Amino acid sequence: MNSKILLMTSALLLIGYITTGMPQTFIQQKRLRNNYYKYLLFYTLKNKINMRNLINLLVVIELFCMGGCGNKGNEMNITVKLSDVEPFMEAAINKTDPDFTKVMDKVMTEKQQYPDSSVVDLFYYYCQKQDPKTPMSQFFSSYEFSNYADYQNNDGGPRTISNEDIRKGLKDYIANAWRSTYLAISSRMYYLGNGDIYIKQDKNKELYEAASYCFPTNQKTLNLYKVEHPERIRKLLSTKGSFEVYEVNQGAGSSITMNDLKSERDGKGLFDNKSIESAREIKDGGNIKIEIKFKNSSEMILCRFTSENIGKKIAIVIDHKIFATLVINEIIEDGKLTIPTPNLTKDQIEDLIIMLKSGCLQTSVKIANEQIVKK
Repeated sequence: MNSKILLMTSALLLIGYITTGMPQTFIQQKRLRNNYYKYLLFYTLKNKINMRNLINLLVVIELFCMGGCGNKGNEMNITVKLSDVEPFMEAAINKTDPDFTKVMDKVMTEKQQYPDSSVVDLFYYYCQKQDPKTPMSQFFSSYEFSNYADYQNNDGGPRTISNEDIRKGLKDYIANAWRSTYLAISSRMYYLGNGDIYIKQDKNKELYEAASYCFPTNQKTLNLYKVEHPERIRKLLSTKGSFEVYEVNQGAGSSITMNDLKSERDGKGLFDNKSIESAREIKDGGNIKIEIKFKNSSEMILCRFTSENIGKKIAIVIDHKIFATLVINEIIEDGKLTIPTPNLTKDQIEDLIIMLKSGCLQTSVKIANEQIVKK
């Protein structure tokens, strides 16, 4: 085959592949073109093809792929800020203690004036100021932060966990919550298919110092490409997406409220986001439903629970609101729970599936700055 025809055919195949949206993201398209260019250069040198023809071919590819056909939509730069108060309060086990509430009142007053100040450092400061002898371990689980304690005194005996140990543990706890949140955000943007995320740290806003490994910052910039629905991105960034399954108390009326739900010993439901392995859209006649596949450990619990509670109801709770109620009509052995999607649009169903697959945001996300670059 003529080398020119071979090159043109391969280039047209590349353009067609990219412009039809097969590589969904801008970065994937760029990688594909770069790999093709390497092959093209090698083929040109090996077969002594006219370099002018090569340059013309590269120009054609760039015009098609970068001129809009392969990168539809706008570029969107969003700066998000994560809260450290929510994971801090989640770690607390004695929130109603008068000493705790008194210190927290001072902390929140300070946070209103200086939003970027560390809630851990403020609590530590005001706790010491109120009473240096007050152990922070009475407000936070000693077991949770026990790995930060040096259990050997100089005399070889064990010691109690100090306030400094709790302080270090809380910072690590919040850092892990931020990592989990950034991971969920990245997954949501990936599943939405609007482009690759490039997360850039703003070191001027970093609140927590580096320890044995780098702590994440509370503020990052997301660079999104091929953005066609910015309103969906805003919602996916700001919605926590918590998922829980509760047993409905017997005797509850037709209009079920959160007060009618039966909690487990820890105050939570039977299942949560960590129980989910996957989620997808299925069609049941003319209706669209969501099928949730549970992980193996939760699958066995679901099988046992449904076998013991035929005829009873369960409630699907999304972001602390009852989303749907189901009657257990049979034993669920395959770990798949199908839930209806009443009054939801196609986009809303897709976004809910994305949140179920990506996991719950461990802390609230605030959009601090937004910039849309039109293409």
